[in-house]
Amino acid sequence: MFLSKSQRLARFFHQGVPEIWVRFLLAIAGLILAFAAAIFSSVARESGNLWATLILASAALLLAT
Repeated sequence: MFLSKSQRLARFFHQGVPEIWVRFLLAIAGLILAFAAAIFSSVARESGNLWATLILASAALLLAT
């Protein structure tokens, strides 16, 4: 039986991974996005872009909570 990658991934998450691991991996992904937003916020501040700094810093704070 040949399954596509998406079907195998769906089956893996449905049967092989408990819900807590899915939540953990989503939390890690959110923290990675928050860290990236914080880094880009610093870059925007150094370049003098106030609005980008404000938006990215706010996004970093919201993603980290």
